[in-house]
Amino acid sequence: MKKKLALLVIGMCILLLAGGCNTKDKLEGKSTDLSPTPAVTDDTDAKDDTDTTDNEDTTDNTGIVDGSTPAVTPAVTPEVNEVVREEVKLEDYIKLGQYKGIEVSVEKIEVTQDDIDVKTQLSLQEGGATLTEVTGRKVKIGDTVNIDYEGLKDGVAFEGGTAPGANLLIGSGSFIPGFEEKIIGANIGDKLDVDVTFPENYNNEELKGQPVVFKVTVNKIQEYEVTEEFVTANTDYDTVDAYKASINENLIALSEESMKTQKAASVYNKVITNSEITSLPQNLLDYYERDLKVFYTNYAISYQVDLPTILSAFGMTEETFNEEAIAYADAMATRDLVLGSIIKAENLVLTEEEFSEQIDIYTEEYGYSSKEEFLKNANEALLREDMLYQKAKDYIVAESIEL
Repeated sequence: MKKKLALLVIGMCILLLAGGCNTKDKLEGKSTDLSPTPAVTDDTDAKDDTDTTDNEDTTDNTGIVDGSTPAVTPAVTPEVNEVVREEVKLEDYIKLGQYKGIEVSVEKIEVTQDDIDVKTQLSLQEGGATLTEVTGRKVKIGDTVNIDYEGLKDGVAFEGGTAPGANLLIGSGSFIPGFEEKIIGANIGDKLDVDVTFPENYNNEELKGQPVVFKVTVNKIQEYEVTEEFVTANTDYDTVDAYKASINENLIALSEESMKTQKAASVYNKVITNSEITSLPQNLLDYYERDLKVFYTNYAISYQVDLPTILSAFGMTEETFNEEAIAYADAMATRDLVLGSIIKAENLVLTEEEFSEQIDIYTEEYGYSSKEEFLKNANEALLREDMLYQKAKDYIVAESIEL
């Protein structure tokens, strides 16, 4: 599921920038990160194959090691989408159902002290703070434990599943689901059998979906100490209290954004369910499937590699990529029908003021020096279309009823 969502998000960049996109880590937080960590990186730390795509606070959204723009652009002509998107007579394909007054329930996301502790420790870790050893208590969330571990499948050690002296921040989501939780409450010197199951979307065919046991020894309990000296030297804050308050505020903002995203997705999906779509236009399916493949092919070219190499970095085969491209085309064609019908029914238009304001946002987010520079690298027609579709989404959310 994570890979599919990542493809949808990255594919949406096609609608914005003719030459690809660099998201510059604009998506943050654990709730809605849509990008996979590459299976192939230059990381030499002791995280190895037990490190999964769930450490969403530190994952780069471009999917290529550090997400940076390639230093060298090869002299290869990028591919283009030779499928011409045709105008669609909406009523031939869809009978729009209820889209106003949609009732939705939104799961409340509360920021806990554990969330604050973990985020604070992650921030200190990223800032280069020094670990200090802790004694006289058990492992708790937010601690960095030093462990030896050996992964066994059917009693046999599997490749990449063993490491001595590995540091793991409990609560970071760095290891596969269930692993970190089972370290909580352990004492220094404890030897544990940690039973976990690899996710179905794990990038190792032999391990995904498989139950394993990790033989774990807890060597140390450590934590990053928040000091005034560190805060003043490495942050924009003058005191520890101000620094911690900023982390709390950021987490609250992320949780609110996540709830908004959850609500919008629920409303949109209900509108799709309420509508009667007889079929999806084949031209749209062909167009969007090709568009995604062109995007990834050109992305590979920009890194002087071929498409299979880029897919491998995402832990995907060409077969699964083709399946995801079909799913992406289906989702985008459905979007065109549903939101296009709402735009037509409500006579929605994108004003020049709305367009200009959104371009200001994109210019800052994508790191351009001016709106003019941004627009030189963008397909303005597709930008306007995408903004109008978003306006339709905002409309149905504004008209919805939260239970």
